[in-house]
Amino acid sequence: MLLGACVGPAPVQDYNLAYTALSAAQSAEAPRHAPAYWSRAQKAYRLAVKQYKDREYEKALASFKQARLFAERAENYTALKKMREGGG
Repeated sequence: MLLGACVGPAPVQDYNLAYTALSAAQSAEAPRHAPAYWSRAQKAYRLAVKQYKDREYEKALASFKQARLFAERAENYTALKKMREGGG
């Protein structure tokens, strides 16, 4: 019981924000145009989900934020690359 009290609140909002950021990046074709950022976003997201399921909420929060950051970078890089190529 004491262990459960130390867990803290689940980072539900950050979970949703990271998921949305990855979805947006994928829709923007980030896996094709920004594979390095996309890969890092996916890796951080998978780790965050595992940590979330294991109730390691502080770690999950940090990983979700990292996943969101890399997903946003992937989406932005993709948009810039498409604009430079004239397809954006």
